[in-house]
Amino acid sequence: MANKRFWLGMLVMVLAFGVVVIGCDNGNNISLGFAHVNVDGTWNGIGDATGVTVTISGNNWTIAGGGFDDSGTFNRDGDTANLFSGGVMIGTVVITGENSFRISIPEGAFNFTRGQASGNNNNNDTWSNITNLTPLAGAWLGTYTRTRTLEQFNADNNFEPWDASRAEYYGPVMVASSVSYTLGFTVQTQITGLFTLTSSHVAMFSGGNIATVWPTIRTVYAGIGIVNDIARSITYTYTSVSNQPISTDDLNIMGVQINHSGTRVRLPANSWGAGEPPSEIIFSRQ
Repeated sequence: MANKRFWLGMLVMVLAFGVVVIGCDNGNNISLGFAHVNVDGTWNGIGDATGVTVTISGNNWTIAGGGFDDSGTFNRDGDTANLFSGGVMIGTVVITGENSFRISIPEGAFNFTRGQASGNNNNNDTWSNITNLTPLAGAWLGTYTRTRTLEQFNADNNFEPWDASRAEYYGPVMVASSVSYTLGFTVQTQITGLFTLTSSHVAMFSGGNIATVWPTIRTVYAGIGIVNDIARSITYTYTSVSNQPISTDDLNIMGVQINHSGTRVRLPANSWGAGEPPSEIIFSRQ
């Protein structure tokens, strides 16, 4: 029972912060990129980007809705692309799945999906507790966004300790985090199974004394992933693999539920403690 609780805790910590890991990838081994995913078409924002639409055709893009109205070009660079507007680079695009990507711009990091309406569209779903793990077999994709102070970001990820002198030096720097989760579930029996969870993070830093303290920030965090000096962001990836079974009881303790069609799974807000996560996470079958 102790081992089972340990691995349930592992899953929770990776979902929450991405700090408990079996393997860490600095981004160089991402298997999905622009060479493998056709991004032409219309993409709809989810989470903080609900109501925003991005249209891509060739190397041209437009964005509309949610206070955005812009267009421009982008150049593909391996697994990422650089966005340009009026000849000026304004951000990056990272492929997060066959049907999803993340845009990082000065306003924040935003997630988009293909082939579905904006938002989670939970109104048409009927949710129930998981009593049989068979429908979970396969791959699932979920996203998570939040904005924190740099002080809270440090605390959540067990980075450098915070004190009054650091608060004065950095100022009220904010960190907009966007996380894409790829969950692979292998069923052992109807009530037990194993998981592999990969979380791809983009942390974008802004506000406060960011113009002067960015060199310090990039030095502190450069070791965890890829630094983008133009967007003032860091991209990093963690992978965790369970070696102890997860049961239906474990998932029900967390409040994990599946919809009536077996195509979406939700992790409710506050499922692993007060305020964590601040909003539910929806996983869609891939």
